[in-house]
Amino acid sequence: MPTVQEIAANLIKNQAATLARTAKAVPEDKWKWMPLDAGRTVHDQVAECGGINFFVAKLLQAREVPPMDPDALKNLREMNDTPEKALGLLETGTETLVAAVLAFPEEHINDTITLPFGGGMTKSFMEIMLMPHWNMIYHEGQINYIQTLYGDSKMH
Repeated sequence: MPTVQEIAANLIKNQAATLARTAKAVPEDKWKWMPLDAGRTVHDQVAECGGINFFVAKLLQAREVPPMDPDALKNLREMNDTPEKALGLLETGTETLVAAVLAFPEEHINDTITLPFGGGMTKSFMEIMLMPHWNMIYHEGQINYIQTLYGDSKMH
């Protein structure tokens, strides 16, 4: 029977691959297109997912919330300014996260930690392992919506 860590790692890997495939279907001229000049771009969403994967990996490795830089997401977007770079960030962030998930000690899986966002959420490490998975699902949905707005209704 697989461990929680093995299940979480598999879900994360599979969803990162699905997110990447969906983002790669977006033409480069739409990569930084912003719906209504107010929405989030595909670029922004892929970079965020890569960054969140690194952040959660650090959290799992230290079993504490790493220092948070308020400019981190902006800096990630700027440093990973092409589709190739942003997708590379997603890939390396996912690899780092999967390694941290698989290495996480079973005896601490139900320990809890309070996260500094969302008004302060207390979550078990098992829940934290799964947060990047649902975050990538959410952002894949946003990318799918952006695709429909510029006329692409194909399943990618």
